[in-house]
Amino acid sequence: LLACVNVASLLLAQATARGHELSVRLALGGSRWRVARQLMMESAILATLGMTAGLGVAYAAARVLVARVSTQTAVVSLDLPIDGRVLAFTLAVGLVTTLVAGTAAAWRVNAAAPLALLADGARGTIGVRRAWVSSLLLSAQVALSLALVIIAGLFIGTFTVLSRVPLGFDHERVLLANVNVAQ
Repeated sequence: LLACVNVASLLLAQATARGHELSVRLALGGSRWRVARQLMMESAILATLGMTAGLGVAYAAARVLVARVSTQTAVVSLDLPIDGRVLAFTLAVGLVTTLVAGTAAAWRVNAAAPLALLADGARGTIGVRRAWVSSLLLSAQVALSLALVIIAGLFIGTFTVLSRVPLGFDHERVLLANVNVAQ
């Protein structure tokens, strides 16, 4: 979720920086729909890359967390599969990010008059615009980062304490066997 908010804010900044280029496209006869479609496709590609990277980091971070908490005497095992629920949530967040970021970027570019953007670009200045969407995304990113750090700290602390709790029996002399009853 945090990576998707980051991608959305980067897309808005990129659309603002590319205002001159996109206004040239509009001035040369490109339709606003075509420019919006281009921005939506760029948003979809970046969201897909962000989702893939997020799943990879989550998988690697889960393995690292378990390895860091485990000791030689107390081996901790935690099954963290990337199953359909995780993939569905990631896909839903990526889809919402694509729609929000692509629509906001297209709206920002299409709301301005092409001639005004061309005039601003010719002078080398960027007009003063209301950047409430960018401010909102930045606030959401800071809030999500803070929540993520707090939750991660609490999770690691709880997980460490739980891995050190005595089981109530001597686990050294326990035999563990798997029996396949399906055959």
